[in-house]
Formats: sequence, structure tokens, C-alpha cells
Amino acid sequence: MAAETNTAQLLKALEERNAFIETILQSLPIGIAVSKVDDGKTTAVNERFNEIYGWPDQDLADVSGVFHNLYPDKAYRNEIMAKVMGDIQSGDPERMVWNNIAITTHTGEKRIVNAKNIPLYDQNLMIATVTDVTNEYQQAEEIRRARANLGSLINGIHDMIWSVNANLHLITANHSFMEMVKSLTGEIIIEGDSVLLKEFGEEELGKWKRNYERALNGERFNVDNQHYNPLTRAIRYSSVSLSPMINENGDIFGVACYSQDVTQNTLNILELQQRESLITHQNEQLTEIAQINAHEIRRPVASILGLIHLLKQTGEIESTNELLKYLEAAAEELDAIIRRIIDKTAP
Repeated sequence: MAAETNTAQLLKALEERNAFIETILQSLPIGIAVSKVDDGKTTAVNERFNEIYGWPDQDLADVSGVFHNLYPDKAYRNEIMAKVMGDIQSGDPERMVWNNIAITTHTGEKRIVNAKNIPLYDQNLMIATVTDVTNEYQQAEEIRRARANLGSLINGIHDMIWSVNANLHLITANHSFMEMVKSLTGEIIIEGDSVLLKEFGEEELGKWKRNYERALNGERFNVDNQHYNPLTRAIRYSSVSLSPMINENGDIFGVACYSQDVTQNTLNILELQQRESLITHQNEQLTEIAQINAHEIRRPVASILGLIHLLKQTGEIESTNELLKYLEAAAEELDAIIRRIIDKTAP
């Protein structure tokens, strides 16, 4: 009687334990299926396993059914089957992990899953686990596309964009900045390299160190910059914007820099200033000429007119010769004035 009681108690404890394990199995957020290693037959599966794969039990009852239903595209199915079966046959648990696998549910919905097998060879069991990472995968893809688009945007412009950390080492940079550094140093600058390159010279390095320190102290500002481009062998002008980079805690951890090429605008301004200077100089010359016309030319002309009048009134030879001397002097003075005007107006 005691033996029967003990047996009943053991059976009850075993049932309770199985019920507990079943409860835990069905409560897990991941899908789990247990199958035999020798024949691949499924012996236990939780609801989450079928929910994630999107197929009922009978359609995932064996290995062939799993591959045929989850991967309707034959080429992709053969690729995945070769990979998975090869990893399982290796017997290496570290190889039995498959991430970002695209599956198709019973309704045709596309999902992305991570799967992992845990072999228990001494018990002839293979535990298959699966998690639905569709949302995470899609978000990661969105981030990847956004980064790719941003990279295309900043690398597609000729202006230079770069950022530095508090130690004045490069965080990131676009192609234009990296090409500028390469043309100057012959080397490719990479993340973590100092942006204070000796090739810039002591004066330029000091200026840029002060600029970075201003931004690291919280100041946002623009500076005008002039540098020699070894590629084009020409002086380039730029307007550089420096802004402090602030993390979620409000701490400044670096500086973002944007250098806009303003060479053409600067050259246009310089040319305009030269034209304005030339016009001012010409106006000054014209003013001086006008003064000569108004004052200096009138004097000898008045003398000549007066002498001519006297010649008309006198008939004496001596007086006439004297008047001619004065007339000649006035004419020479007028000639000298005219030569001055010609000199000032000559190109």
C-alpha cells in the first residue's frame, strides 16, 4: 500500500512538474520547438514558435516542411537549407546561429527572424529557438538608409564638413575635407587622427587651435579663411562655421565645422573694389582737369586775347615786337597746360 502511495505521489509530482514546464514554455517571448536529432520529428512546440513563423503545427512538423513553407523562393530556400544543414551537421553549437533570415508566413507576410539551435546529443534532442526581429531589422535598415543618404549628401558637395572631439582629433569628415588633407600632406586622415597638422604651419595651427577652443567653450561663430590649394595652385577663400556639439547631458564633446567656398564671391568683391578705386582715381583726375580748365587755361587765353587787341590798335614795329614776345610767352604757357592735361588723361 505504501509503495502504491509513493508511486502516486511521484506521478503527481511529475505531472505538476510537466505542467510547470509547459506553462513556462508557453509563456516565453521566444519561439521554442524540440525535435529528435535522429529523425527530425518535432516532440514539443510552444505557441510563440508558430506565431513567429506564421504557420500551424502540421506545416512545421518536420524539417522538409519547415524549409518548403518558410522559403517559397527555390533559390533562397536552397541557399538557406545548405547553410543551416551544414552548420547543424558540423556539430558545432557556435555555428548554429542564423540572424536576419527572411521568412514567409502562411498569409504571404514577409518577416525577419533570428534562429538558434541548441543540441542535446546525449538526449537525442535539438532545441530550436526563434525571435521575431522584423521591427528591429526595419528600423536598422531605415537608419542605414538615412546614414547612406546623409553620407551621399555631405560627400556630394564641394564644401568641407568635419567634426573634432575635445582632444582635437577627427570624429568624422566628408570626402572634400579628406581630399584637402591628402593634397596637403600626402596622407589619408582617418578617425582619431589629430586635425592640427604640422603642414599647416605654426601660425595657422595656432589660429585653428584658438578657433576650436572657442567652440569647445560654447561659442558658435563664423571665421573667414584663406588658404593655398596645392591641387589647383590657387588661393581659395572660405567662410567657416564652427558650432559646439552637445550630448544629451548638455555637455560639449566636440566641434562641428562647415567650410563654404566663397572664392568666386571674394574675387568678385576684390574686382569691384579695384574698379571703384580706378573710378575714384579717374574722377580725381577729371576734377583736377576741370580745375585746370577753369583757372589755368583762362589766364593765358585772356593774355593772348588782350595782346591781340593791342596789336590791332598799334602800328609801331617796336611795340608790335614787344607784344609778340608776350604773345609767345602766353602761347608757351598754354601749350604746357595742354601737355599736362594730355599726361593726366593718357591710359
